Amino acid sequence: MIKLFIHILHSKRDNAGNVYWAFIATDPQTGKSCFATISGGESNILAAARYLVGEDGKYNYTVSQLAIRAFKRDVKDYPYAGCHSEYQIARFIKLGLGWEVKHEEYKVVASRPPKLNEGRDGFVHYVVGPAGAYRVFYSQQFPFGQVIKVTDQCFEETGASWSRKVTGKLFKLFSISDNTNSFGLHGHLILALDGECWEFARSRDPHLDNWNRGAILELDPKDIGGSLARLSCEIPNRRTGNAPQAAVNEIWN
Repeated sequence: MIKLFIHILHSKRDNAGNVYWAFIATDPQTGKSCFATISGGESNILAAARYLVGEDGKYNYTVSQLAIRAFKRDVKDYPYAGCHSEYQIARFIKLGLGWEVKHEEYKVVASRPPKLNEGRDGFVHYVVGPAGAYRVFYSQQFPFGQVIKVTDQCFEETGASWSRKVTGKLFKLFSISDNTNSFGLHGHLILALDGECWEFARSRDPHLDNWNRGAILELDPKDIGGSLARLSCEIPNRRTGNAPQAAVNEIWN
């Protein structure tokens, strides 16, 4: 059964090469519609649609291109739904169609300064909640354990600049040996939030992307060892048993 119809509108390119986007979302069961402009594109709107209907749901969409003047005329009264984040767009559609929204709580488990492509004047936070883990960028740094209340994973509504779902399992690097093995590699220890612990050897060569204590790694949960090997880690080995929760809290804090 089709759960959602999306009609996507976009303008032709202007002199600067920009394309402007909007959508009309319709619930086929009730006939109710909502519409908005966005900062993004077709992929952002369709990502929101996929999130809204779920893994087993279906949606249909159409796309129309308009001349710039016609586009601006047709959408001049449209509200603004958000910038890029599919969760922000999805939340707007849910509210517009009268669908139920989910109020959730996420806990900050780590934070770090941003990389060059992630933003400036702020911190990347790793948060964990009902829908899994996310990387979220805030201008201020939140402490470990800080609870962030959001609606449908829409962190932008809480002041975040952007958010990205973490598809891998989170590990924190908590120990690096000062001495090396016979190949000149240093021992590293990483720990997940559920207590899973791995050790491996890795070079501290300055030409390599070196990790410091406290670094957060996102690894394939189905192939932790292979993920580490692809990151230039040698001899990955899982420690027997899981660390106690008290140790996990101490290391992740």
